[in-house]
Amino acid sequence: MRYVVDPLVVPGSAWVTGANVADKHAAFVVRGRDFEPSGELGAAEIRDGDRCARCGSELRIARGIEIGHIFQLGRKYADAFGLDAQGADGEAIRITMGSYGVGVSRAVAAIAEQTADENGLCWPESVTPYDVHVVPVGKAKTR
Repeated sequence: MRYVVDPLVVPGSAWVTGANVADKHAAFVVRGRDFEPSGELGAAEIRDGDRCARCGSELRIARGIEIGHIFQLGRKYADAFGLDAQGADGEAIRITMGSYGVGVSRAVAAIAEQTADENGLCWPESVTPYDVHVVPVGKAKTR
């Protein structure tokens, strides 16, 4: 039988999986330590109405905006460059890598989306570039 996993299951990452017994699961199963798949297949999909694995509540799909991202690099680059760290027992262990970032323009877009009204942007005080209040004091005449 061919054993494939979703690409999210990177080497060094821990997962919960079936235990080949009804109503039983194996926790903290690590790719590269406990199993090695024969391939990958993008299969994980969450749909509106699915149950949350943590609390059992019903999930809802809604629009959102990504302001930050995480790349689970696993051991791809650590293997390529031979990056090891000293473990608790003094032995070398291969590191597992990841990176994250917050996009400034995405953060501004999220703030604008959440705080704009019919008059335009309403910057929250915590992120305003200046502490200024614009107060109109007259009414322009139109022809």
